[in-house]
Amino acid sequence: TSVTGVQTCALPIFATVGGYSTSGSEDVKVTAVRSTGAASPTPSPTASPTADAEPTAAGVIASGRLAALASTGSARLGVYQDCPTSADDASVCRSAWTVAEAHASGLLPGQLSWTVTASGGRFVLAQAGGARALVVDDSGATRAVRTVATPLTGAALRDAVPVSGPRRYDLIDPATATRSPVSRPVGVRRWQTVTTDGAGGLWAFAFGDGTPGPMDVWHSPDGTAWSSSRIQLPLSDTAFPAYLEADGTHAAALAGYDGATLLPVAALAVTADAGRGWAILGADDVPFTFVDGMATAPDGSLYVLGETDRRGAVTALFRSTDDSWTTFARVDLPDRLQPSSITRTADGVVVDGGSGYVVLGDGGTAGPVQHFPR
Repeated sequence: TSVTGVQTCALPIFATVGGYSTSGSEDVKVTAVRSTGAASPTPSPTASPTADAEPTAAGVIASGRLAALASTGSARLGVYQDCPTSADDASVCRSAWTVAEAHASGLLPGQLSWTVTASGGRFVLAQAGGARALVVDDSGATRAVRTVATPLTGAALRDAVPVSGPRRYDLIDPATATRSPVSRPVGVRRWQTVTTDGAGGLWAFAFGDGTPGPMDVWHSPDGTAWSSSRIQLPLSDTAFPAYLEADGTHAAALAGYDGATLLPVAALAVTADAGRGWAILGADDVPFTFVDGMATAPDGSLYVLGETDRRGAVTALFRSTDDSWTTFARVDLPDRLQPSSITRTADGVVVDGGSGYVVLGDGGTAGPVQHFPR
């Protein structure tokens, strides 16, 4: 699949004119802003924040780098991170978000990195480790995420965003700005990975006893009742589950071997009927030797971020070519970008290309493709 019609975009820089909101136990500086007319968020040579100067959202956005991007279809939210020239001390890094279409931005608390996910027409911002989270809507209005005890079920699961916390997996409901624990069947102490299928169902890997073996893929169609499929793997004494993605009745579970920084492919198990039947692809059946990530797209396709030779030297993006999720074609990115991560968003998938982000629309080509430089 070739990418054509590339459009280079910039999230504008803003000037602060606003106040404060509260998230968790710390104040989150949320700024209503107006555009200064600046055309590009290219980092300026201004100094990084220090303990002597109180950082502002505008300052972090102006001097930082674009670290995460998501789209609701009608608006985009960018997360910027500003760190010292020497990245050895992350304790002075600060992050801020901006919704360009709403001319709004806000300073994020703490020094850890933040992720953003678009779901249900809103943005969910979560700090690394899952301790803090907030919901931002298209207008830039924010709500702190509060914890509730009752697990999400049914229709509320369609837009839920999984977040891995310090001791458990939670689901954040962007409509109510609440987080609740993922239910667990008897015998499962903790989830390793949880993903939603966009239709009210959940898929998950459970933490095992630390030894490799067959891959158990858990599925709940409504967030309450769970069933599992046991996938026999080649060389199962050394393989373990690693990546899991789902969309509707489709799910893809990838197992690999311990490859230090790279994950050699052991098997890709795919179902198109909610787990009633599985196709098992070995390493020789797919065009990628190592895998660094997977994501589903709104058009129902599966993207795989993989590496194409035995040394893990060539990183490439692949997209499923039919409804079975068993055949793949390479996606060529613009400007020789080197993909390092992929995430789903409302109007396609967001690819971190190193020097910038690319949003690929349905089919890997619609859009036109939008390129956001760092």
